[in-house]
Amino acid sequence: MKSYIPTITNIEFVIAREIYTKGSGKVPLSQAVREIQHKADLDAERHRRMLARRREMRRVDGWLEAVETMLEDDRRVVPEPLVREIAGFLRTVDPKLHRSLLRNRAREASRVLDVLFDVQEVLLPRAAEGAA
Repeated sequence: MKSYIPTITNIEFVIAREIYTKGSGKVPLSQAVREIQHKADLDAERHRRMLARRREMRRVDGWLEAVETMLEDDRRVVPEPLVREIAGFLRTVDPKLHRSLLRNRAREASRVLDVLFDVQEVLLPRAAEGAA
């Protein structure tokens, strides 16, 4: 893939360093390059966070679908491995929801579903912030 960032030779770098201006004063090209790289790094970090939030939402959506399917199939108890997986995720996202899930010792599907909907309410504003 061809880069759209032009290659600067040593001679061009020396000349550009003297010519490049920013605002009313001269700015060394090396400083401009650092600023561009810093902004690119910030953009890459923002993009990484957005992708992470999307992964979280897809994960919760998958659990919601699984629990809803259980209820449709008249299975009222969520398997322990699934509850443990959800609990591990909730521990990092929202400790209150984590405790709420663990209080459901009978692993009732309807209560697990309620917790998952609450998780969505927590994650949606975060995802919206990242999209802006």
